[in-house]
Amino acid sequence: MFKGFRRSAIFTVVVSASWLLSACTVTVPVIDSEKALQLNQERISRVRAEQKTVPGSMDLQDAIARALLYNLDYRAALMSEAMAQEDLSRSSYALWPQLAAGAGYSARNSYLLSVSKDPNTGQQTLQPSTSSDKKGSTAQLQLTWNALDFGLSYLRAKQKGNAALMAEEQRRKAFQNIVQEVTAAWWRALAAQRMEPRLRELRERVESALERSRKLEEMRLQGQFVALDYRRDLLLSLKRLSALEEEVLNARNDLVRLTALTPGQEFVLADNNASPDPAWLPGLTREQMRLIALANRPELRELNYRQRVAALEGKVAVASLLPSLSLSTGGRYDSNSYLINNEWMDMNAQFSFNLMGLAALPSTLRYKKSMESAESLRADAMTVAVLSQLDVALRAIQSDRSGWCISRELERVASEKERQYKARSSSLSGDELSQIRSEVESVLAGLESAFSRAELEASQAMLLSSLGVDPYPENLERSGPIEVATQMRTYFSKDLRSRLLNDSAALAAAPAGDGAISEPALKSFEDVCKI
Repeated sequence: MFKGFRRSAIFTVVVSASWLLSACTVTVPVIDSEKALQLNQERISRVRAEQKTVPGSMDLQDAIARALLYNLDYRAALMSEAMAQEDLSRSSYALWPQLAAGAGYSARNSYLLSVSKDPNTGQQTLQPSTSSDKKGSTAQLQLTWNALDFGLSYLRAKQKGNAALMAEEQRRKAFQNIVQEVTAAWWRALAAQRMEPRLRELRERVESALERSRKLEEMRLQGQFVALDYRRDLLLSLKRLSALEEEVLNARNDLVRLTALTPGQEFVLADNNASPDPAWLPGLTREQMRLIALANRPELRELNYRQRVAALEGKVAVASLLPSLSLSTGGRYDSNSYLINNEWMDMNAQFSFNLMGLAALPSTLRYKKSMESAESLRADAMTVAVLSQLDVALRAIQSDRSGWCISRELERVASEKERQYKARSSSLSGDELSQIRSEVESVLAGLESAFSRAELEASQAMLLSSLGVDPYPENLERSGPIEVATQMRTYFSKDLRSRLLNDSAALAAAPAGDGAISEPALKSFEDVCKI
């Protein structure tokens, strides 16, 4: 009998060891170049299939609409918000009691026999007997509830709720940043579109003049020093043109990246003469803007939620040291034919308390206080930074408005100078060089003026971002880029201004800060530009 048991045991060990060794051998396929290429091409095809082409010309609102729908960074922020919401929904299930169902089956090749002996004499008192079948099955359904686990799960669910709200604020901030970047890129790309034909034409003229200068030098129709100086000036002009063309190309590439356009795709921007004073910006005072920023900035709201999470985390740390009360009840079944009752109900209550945890209580309380203090300091620092950013945005607008005024006047002077050189141009190479120089200066002044306008629009977008007000309506329908752009035009031309005025009126009862000024924080462009 013992030999049979030993053979069975050895066989079982060998089979189990073989199975474990085979299970521990994991083979991971390598992604080679072909597979990597296939995966990446599928990703590009999937992204492009979701996008709609640009119909006709694209204005600023069209660009913002495409960023809202197709920008991958913003879609990642949307996905993070959705994941946080799902995590919150999932955490609510942890509040429920645990309901566990189980079933089992057992079998043996012989009865489970037992005997009894007299402890004094050591003699067997009964014949071998059994109280269980060779084969049997069991089943159970157990309901368990733990008071401490319920309390901890409740606190963690509240943390998840605040985390979901934090994700929403992060998504808001992500789109505010995208709108600011798209505005700057669109205006720079528009400047590039306006000047690109002149740059191309002027480059052809300079290259043609360089070719003629080489021929004149080869024919020795000019002095060597005169020819070299002439070619040097032309090459310097060509170098400046190449730098301008690179800046133009970068401006278009930035817009392509932000609006998720296909690289190399041709598009035309809607050229407009929009007023430098945005329609959405009312004549608010600096203090009114500060109140709006403090009430709306997503960073401050996120930090408020972080303070809640920190406070709840401290409560979790303290609550984990409390006593635990566990209650359970359920029904059981056993097929053993020797049992009088094969089905029964049982109930259980258990109380436990880790007394050693009391030693960690003072340290836990200090940890809770430190965490709350750290988050409070971060919120204080961010509040000061928000007000500083608002002041920086206001100063940037004033500076960029003044800078654009000067750039416009420089462009006008350069254009007039170019016109006069053209009027008195002659066939002499020196006159041609002067004319080329004047054209380069005119193109450079025009591009600088256009880019200066782009900087002004970017600083005004930065002001909107500093105020923290969403740059899109609350009931925005994301059906398609054309429909979104239509809603955005209405919002920027009328609704956003009304919202800022309403927020200002609602916050008027708040206490004013130090140095409150009743005058508008920004002067109109015409008041600033008086050159």
